[in-house]
Order: sequence, then C-alpha cells, then structure tokens
Amino acid sequence: MLKYFIGILFALLIIAECIGDICFHKSIRDPKNHKPYLLIGLMLYLCMGFIYYEILKKYDNLAIPNALYQCFSILAVTFVSIVILKEKITNTKIIGIIVILIGLAIIQIQ
Repeated sequence: MLKYFIGILFALLIIAECIGDICFHKSIRDPKNHKPYLLIGLMLYLCMGFIYYEILKKYDNLAIPNALYQCFSILAVTFVSIVILKEKITNTKIIGIIVILIGLAIIQIQ
C-alpha cells in the first residue's frame, strides 16, 4: 500500500512540475499576459515542495528519492517539450535520456 502511495506522490510531483514549467514557458512567451501564468507556476512549485517533503518522509535515504525524481522529471519535461511545446530533440539528448534510464535501473537493484 505504501509503495502505491509513494508512486502517486511521485506522479503528482511530476505533473505539478510539468504544468508549472508550461506556465513559466507561457509567461515568458506572452509578456502582455504573463502574470497569471507566472503565479500559477509559482504556486505549483510551492506545492511541489510539500509533495517532495512527504516523499522524503517515507525514505531513510535522500539519494534514492532524489534520483527517482530527477529521472522522471527529465523524462516528463522532455515529453512535454516535444509533444506540447513542439520543441526538437537532438540525438545527444536522446543518448542522455537513455543513460538516465540505465542509471535508474541500476539504482533500483537491491
């Protein structure tokens, strides 16, 4: 049960980050209407702090949840930047993502 709860917290953390990043991106790209996007992005990042705090309470080791968060964050934000923001991805970035996935698999070995 605890494993599912932590998974839900990680999912909420990543979703909040992706939406917050989109809001920040829109606030930079739309100078006339930037304040609402900026405020929403800031509120989401504040929520991320509370969610991450709850995740850390479930671990006795800081390295593992941080590595998981960083990995999933990079994957999710890359997906959002390609699919929603229509940004291009280079071969170097693809290789970097593969290395991240390998690293995630390695740290999960008990």
